[in-house]
Amino acid sequence: MFAKIARMCALPAQQDAAGDAENRGVSPRHAIDQQTHIAAMRKAAGVSYLTLVCHEDTWTFVARRAFGSWEPEWITSVTTFPRNSQHPHYPRFTVEPNLPVGRITKFKAGMQETVLSGHNLVEILAALRTGERRRDPLFAARCRTLYGKFHEFVCRIDPDAASGTTTGVRFWICDSVAELPQTAT
Repeated sequence: MFAKIARMCALPAQQDAAGDAENRGVSPRHAIDQQTHIAAMRKAAGVSYLTLVCHEDTWTFVARRAFGSWEPEWITSVTTFPRNSQHPHYPRFTVEPNLPVGRITKFKAGMQETVLSGHNLVEILAALRTGERRRDPLFAARCRTLYGKFHEFVCRIDPDAASGTTTGVRFWICDSVAELPQTAT
């Protein structure tokens, strides 16, 4: 299966190229070329929905890039304010995320689930790809890393699979740290 994924996205070779570019001090933003990016966005557009599990800080960063506005405590993009409201807390979305009540669930330690559509996924990929080009190296690194995570998910999509066989996929963005060695005291 991984060989098929590699053929569909050419991801492993591009990851090696990104690593080589970083070692040479060159920006790896071109590690995933424009053609591969567009193909990933086409695949993402066909996703019915997926459940993203990540820390609320990660989601807030992603949502602000993709939709223009988000606060960590929000559990919906639905508001009771009219669209032309001048209320200071009214979200100024550049793209409506359409996350009604029930699509975001908060858990302990800041983790949360967010049910995303293919439209959301396309917006996220486009925004993070754009963010990779920012001059701020910390901002660009976050965008590049998160773009890679979402791209990895999209590469697993099999457009030839029968529709409806993988609805409800849970996708985690939660890198773990290897256990630290115990020190002698």
